[in-house]
Amino acid sequence: MVSAAGALCATAYLLLAWTTHALPRIPLALFFGVFGLVTGATLWTFWKLTQEPIFTAARWVLLWAVLFRLIGFYGQPIYEDDFYRYLWDGRTVALGGNPYLHPPAEAFGDDSLPPKFQNILDRINFPEVPTIYGPAAQAAFAVAYWIDPGELWPLKLIFLCADLATLFLLFGLLERKCYIVIYAWSPLLIKEISFSAHVDILAVCLLVAAIERFAARKPAVASALLALAAGSKVIALLFAPFLLLGNGGKPRIRAGLVFAGTLLLIYAPFFLRGGVEAQGLGVFLQRWEFNSSAFAIFQWAFGEQAGRLVSLGLFAVALLWLLRAHWRAAPQTIPPGDVLLALFFLFSPVANPWYFVAMIPFVTLRPSAWGLTLLSTVFLSYITGLNLGSATLPPFNHPAWVRPLEILPVIATAVWGLRKLRTDGDAVV
Repeated sequence: MVSAAGALCATAYLLLAWTTHALPRIPLALFFGVFGLVTGATLWTFWKLTQEPIFTAARWVLLWAVLFRLIGFYGQPIYEDDFYRYLWDGRTVALGGNPYLHPPAEAFGDDSLPPKFQNILDRINFPEVPTIYGPAAQAAFAVAYWIDPGELWPLKLIFLCADLATLFLLFGLLERKCYIVIYAWSPLLIKEISFSAHVDILAVCLLVAAIERFAARKPAVASALLALAAGSKVIALLFAPFLLLGNGGKPRIRAGLVFAGTLLLIYAPFFLRGGVEAQGLGVFLQRWEFNSSAFAIFQWAFGEQAGRLVSLGLFAVALLWLLRAHWRAAPQTIPPGDVLLALFFLFSPVANPWYFVAMIPFVTLRPSAWGLTLLSTVFLSYITGLNLGSATLPPFNHPAWVRPLEILPVIATAVWGLRKLRTDGDAVV
């Protein structure tokens, strides 16, 4: 059973990887054909494994998972070009520069720039904006530069190691080991990390490692790992109040000091290179919008700036409610990351599909019908004017039917899951 589903997925990924080398752009029909097939095979495998009293297929699940990642490693990024910024930032940091102060556009017209990096510079999105990536991510970019300047494979290798480390950590945290197939075979993870080389996996790995260390009652190490996660991707800061505050909201003083000290330490090299400005992050927060849901409604109703304020206020209320529920529950070390991130994406102006990689470990630890649905339907966000080749639809806009089709199944499965939980108390709702 597992081998048949694994072979089917591997064949589909091989076809996709070969096509990334053969064609300049992947047709949407092939993209959704492959990911529709592997998503169905993964969900079917998960369902079959949960029906078995003993999980005996762990070796095969993990072997297929490694193979999927190696196929993605061979493939080229799909519908993505963020890695050009990673490559540029890596060079900037490795040569003693500061990507928070000097945007790539400053290098326009620099005749001393090697041809490889001239090509990279020409392909960077928003080159006039300084970087938005944290210092831990910058360290990874610099290491990739030192391994092989301007090449993608060292970045992919670093991200592959982080991905496999996350898989190992999750396997240890799980009570029902068969749930590991959700993370191990996740089509979203294979696409966004193995193929497209998004940096988000570093924050995910460090966050899961922090949770594992908190569970092992090593709060100092855990706090340092949490700070490194936040230094990789700012979204990891959402987990700070859940992990740095004990039951009832009681502060963990030592853990908080280690967290703050680690953050200062990893930002220190950039302070010494002229300082850290949040200009890039500010532009991102104030101007960008993509694949939003509730925010899109508020923006339409109140205007862009008022819509952002309404979204921020409602998310703050939801966060406080979730914190209160977490603190009042029985002592637990694993925060409700699936609900937390879903609420964040609900109110966020930007919900790029690779952001949802951060949800995968929490859906693995606590499977739910709505969580699995969300990780499947988010692929629809790739139906944009650019990928459709439309002459009338702006490049990063969706047809009107895309977002309802992406969101409504999640709402429907969430309602179904709540009703099922009330009636029979099933774990997977």
